[in-house]
Amino acid sequence: MIAKGVALAVAALGVTVLLLFLLGVFGGGTEYVFGMRAGNLDGGNESGAQIPLRRGGSEMIGLDFVENVGKSPILIESVEPQSNSPQLQVTRGRIWRLQPAAHISLPMWWHGWPPKGVPVSPPKTKPGFVQPHPDYLSLPATGTIPPGAKAQLVYGIFLHADPSPKIRVTALRIKFVQSGRAFIWTVPEEVRVDYHHHSHD
Repeated sequence: MIAKGVALAVAALGVTVLLLFLLGVFGGGTEYVFGMRAGNLDGGNESGAQIPLRRGGSEMIGLDFVENVGKSPILIESVEPQSNSPQLQVTRGRIWRLQPAAHISLPMWWHGWPPKGVPVSPPKTKPGFVQPHPDYLSLPATGTIPPGAKAQLVYGIFLHADPSPKIRVTALRIKFVQSGRAFIWTVPEEVRVDYHHHSHD
């Protein structure tokens, strides 16, 4: 009888846990996802970079591209780069919507935040290519990504210490809503800061 009572209690607990799980996932709870895809937002391949940066320097980072591979719009509520040190300050992420026909993206990284001296005239090697140069500080921090659309996520970093392999950005944390479901998506992205290498005369 005791064993049967314990079994019933365990079964009841299991049902309770299952109900809480269902309510949490389907009743407006937040889904936490780590990796290169969450819901219908696809982040493509994992990216990373090693940026030459001195103490007091800043850099624009634009490594991450996301695509809405679903059939309903997705609202990105925030993009928060994750730094592993207070000496590497990060700005909130901003959204650059890619135009389907043009396939023109911002640089993957560029000196300064906001970036300074981005070339806008077509280089000789790419006669049809024009580098866009928006007002980075006016790019939206929230935005809707329609079905099939892509966006580039950009942010700034500021180094307040000597560069070190231990100081880095580790990931982007993206909060978004898809068909009434809330997601907090951690996208792995390692951005390390290193010295400028100069040859010695």
